[in-house]
Amino acid sequence: MRKSIFHLCGALLLIHVWLSSTAAQNTSSTANTPNIILINLDDADYQMFSPEMLKLYPHIKGLVDQSLSFTNLHVTTPFCAPSRAALFRGQYAHRTGVRVNIPDYPLSLSFRGGYSEFLRQEHEQEELGVWMRRAGYHTMMIGKYHHNGFDFKIPPGWDDFYMSNGGRYMGTYRFTNRDNRNGGHSQNPDDVYRTDQEMIDATRLIKLHTEKQNRQPTADSVSSRRNPELKTKSSATSNGSQPFFLYLAPLAPHRPVGNDFTNMVHKARYDDWHPELRIPRTPDFDTAPLSDKPPHRQTPPYTEAELDLLHLEYLSRARAVKSVDDLLGEILETLKSCGIRESTYIFFTSDNGYQLGQHRLHGKLYPYRICTNVPLYVSGPGITGGTTAGHLLGHIDLCPTILELAGAKLPEFLDGKSFIPLLKNPKAINETTWREPVVIENWQAKRNRGKNFLGAYSGLRYHNKIYVEWINGDKEFYDFSKDPYELNNAFDDLSSPEQQLLKRDLLSSRHVSMNPIVTIIPEPVELDDRADWVQGRAEDDHSIAEILLHLQDPKTKEFWTGSQWSKVPTDLRANVSSNDQQLVTWHFPIDQLYATRLSATAWAVDRDGNESAKVQQEINFKLPSKTK
Repeated sequence: MRKSIFHLCGALLLIHVWLSSTAAQNTSSTANTPNIILINLDDADYQMFSPEMLKLYPHIKGLVDQSLSFTNLHVTTPFCAPSRAALFRGQYAHRTGVRVNIPDYPLSLSFRGGYSEFLRQEHEQEELGVWMRRAGYHTMMIGKYHHNGFDFKIPPGWDDFYMSNGGRYMGTYRFTNRDNRNGGHSQNPDDVYRTDQEMIDATRLIKLHTEKQNRQPTADSVSSRRNPELKTKSSATSNGSQPFFLYLAPLAPHRPVGNDFTNMVHKARYDDWHPELRIPRTPDFDTAPLSDKPPHRQTPPYTEAELDLLHLEYLSRARAVKSVDDLLGEILETLKSCGIRESTYIFFTSDNGYQLGQHRLHGKLYPYRICTNVPLYVSGPGITGGTTAGHLLGHIDLCPTILELAGAKLPEFLDGKSFIPLLKNPKAINETTWREPVVIENWQAKRNRGKNFLGAYSGLRYHNKIYVEWINGDKEFYDFSKDPYELNNAFDDLSSPEQQLLKRDLLSSRHVSMNPIVTIIPEPVELDDRADWVQGRAEDDHSIAEILLHLQDPKTKEFWTGSQWSKVPTDLRANVSSNDQQLVTWHFPIDQLYATRLSATAWAVDRDGNESAKVQQEINFKLPSKTK
């Protein structure tokens, strides 16, 4: 009897050792093939997550306490569609070709963009979701996908695709493959809040995936069955489980369709939440005077009515972020209940920042810090929580970092740089030399306080300074060690060699060559445009040498020579705003043509002799009709 008990105890001890060993192996294997969640908010600037605001968001605050917080991450184009395309491709917008949100919108100045351009470039075949599937991950997309021009087809990179379409917080239109592998349309009831639905979807998919892995331990991925052409590489753990990648993109705190800010708030839950909140009175808020800024940035102080509306929008934005805080709390609890929190990386960030009165500007697109600098919190295996890092990062760096964590092959054409070394030990790497400057660029004009403003620029964000060249030739420079709120444009204070060095850095910042691009705008849009010009914009990887155009009368089919009409086309040379910039404006006066309708064909030539594609535009001029 005693011997039997001894043998039983020995057997139980061996079982315990075996189970402990197996658990350790599974934990180690899971850590090597982690689950990854990327939460990408919409228009959430860094001030939304100041220490004071984090006290109001307990779940985000809890994540921050478990995370490495990057304080110097900048989006490369602070605008919805270009930023998301750059994130998914790990490339600058001048590489993806997605420069604006809506190509045919007047303020887009005839540049291409939106998801329609993403498709035209066939980027949906080679992007983050596709690469994660090839690495053996089960991929899930929930929330806002890209912007404008969606074709209502399930993109090849996503096993589970739950898109929330449009800008409605209640009664949101949706397109998902939950019940139909090819996708189907649906609409949330008017009493269902968008963030709530995305929270339900996210927690449900995480639970379903975890249950499936526990029930059917196999390395055979769903992605390989649905799209065998992807040639999936297994990232399964030793017990056969498959990791997941979740891209979760709430609309919050983006303003709602219709621009009634209160419609972005779940009134039943948040309508009485902290009504005392107001925009922080930072030194750049409603700044006076603005004498340091270029002339096209001069605007008067806000009226009391304007300030009241700005504060209401700020409060509504904060309340919308509270819904994200609740969403995050449910996700963290789901990960914990599924036993996978410790093996899951979470990236928490935003597609761009947002201005609410800083520099007397409203919205996004601008090169100032409040627009480009967004939060980034990363938690997961091996990361020391409650730490910060000031290394310069670009939003495009998220793609290669996530791919490297997943063990995926990194495409050679990426502009982004993996910051995995910083996750391991940020203090061991010099902040000021970690990365070359990040390109900040924008192509669209901007409407501010009822007026259209100059919008296009190209600039460089260094570790602690920024240099910007506006498309009309205006320039700005700020050293954040001396001027953290960008109150004093110091470009004119620099020496000539210092100015030339900044210009050379910017001209050499595009590491790939491109043929020039030219656009024609059909009517005046920005402040300097005139009704008696044929005009447009042009771009090159270095600089434009000249803009050539043909002007033809659509009725007579005759061409303008510069002094008279002729049957033979004449190459006319337009006036160009600068001969040493990547982005320029151009115009050709037509006050002597005596025509109210023209067919204009334009093309650009760069310094290397490369020509752009020719573009053609019919233009109706609001000029008095005269007899030729």
